Amino acid sequence: MAEARELERMAALVEQLNRYGYHYYTLDQPLVSDAEYDALYDELVRLEGETGVVLPSSPTGRVGG
Repeated sequence: MAEARELERMAALVEQLNRYGYHYYTLDQPLVSDAEYDALYDELVRLEGETGVVLPSSPTGRVGG
């Protein structure tokens, strides 16, 4: 079972990554470097794998256009 601490971190990462994605793709005004985004994304992927939980708004479940 996923620990509350892991789920909280995952929720924070999802919120942060979605905000970064909006600024990058919609506004064309990146807030962080690609490397910083990728590191956070990779952390989320790792946590999802460890917990077996993928939050509904997670960017890992989104298909690119």
